[in-house]
Amino acid sequence: MVGRRGIVQEPLAPSGYIRVGGELWMAEAIGDQRLIEKGERVCVRGVNGLKLFVDREIAKTDS
Repeated sequence: MVGRRGIVQEPLAPSGYIRVGGELWMAEAIGDQRLIEKGERVCVRGVNGLKLFVDREIAKTDS
């Protein structure tokens, strides 16, 4: 699960739900990102039971 990407379904402040691979998961924002808005893309950084720990997906820029 670590490394998979998802979309926030309700604001993570710091906990809420995200959709990963068509399934809803409880998630918590980690680090200094205490609020991640609905619709933002996130990346799974860790798992504890059925809770995912996520941070914002960093957009790749064309160099």
